[in-house]
Amino acid sequence: MRATPMPPGFSQTVIIACSDPRVSPELFLNIAPGDCGLTHQTNEAIRDRIKLLAPDHASKIDEMGFGHIHDHESALNEDVAYLKDSPYLAKDVEVAGYLYDLKTGALNKVA
Repeated sequence: MRATPMPPGFSQTVIIACSDPRVSPELFLNIAPGDCGLTHQTNEAIRDRIKLLAPDHASKIDEMGFGHIHDHESALNEDVAYLKDSPYLAKDVEVAGYLYDLKTGALNKVA
């Protein structure tokens, strides 16, 4: 695949994030804006809760993973490295990773 230049008038910035701007999570999750607590959940805690609802499927539930991130900085560094190594991304494209601090509102460059 060849890199194709952006047409005139198009932005040269792409933001990839783990959210969908068309959907307001606080509406369908019934939470207030901010930290909803999901960042503090572990695979084990989620499995335990699901097993309460479906105890007959405990062995299958124990095999499930829910994408728990133990270290956000390390995960972000891995994601940025993956994107930088992509053969589909032109080498002159700058890729950076930022973490948003929910408590302070600061955007911190990590990678």
